[in-house]
Amino acid sequence: MFPGVLSSLKTLRNMNKRLIIATGRELECPRMMHELRYYGFTEFIEGGCVSLGDLGPPGHDKLDLVKRALGILKLPPGDAAYVTDHPRDILLVNGLGTVNIGVSTWARDFPTKFVIRSVAELPDLIATLDGVYD
Repeated sequence: MFPGVLSSLKTLRNMNKRLIIATGRELECPRMMHELRYYGFTEFIEGGCVSLGDLGPPGHDKLDLVKRALGILKLPPGDAAYVTDHPRDILLVNGLGTVNIGVSTWARDFPTKFVIRSVAELPDLIATLDGVYD
């Protein structure tokens, strides 16, 4: 787990943000809940989890995953931020209408104007974006 993840999730929840994990893992989320609980994620994720494994047979991608997550939270794309450490994920969801945020844990170039060095920076960026988008 990346440093600062749980404290950032706690801060975001204290900011009344709704959180869901959308993972590219092929394992169905119910089979991951013990792991999510072990690492402390379930305390902060309102929408639970959705994975590529939940979407059925292979052929789905992160765009399908983000659409499913938005559906679970009943949020329009313009009211959501998608945060990932993989530039390809942002390429797939560009055009959906979400605010896309790259976390440069290993990659440096993201096809979005919002790039942070660490998840620990996420609450400050979201607070700034709230001021811009409210």
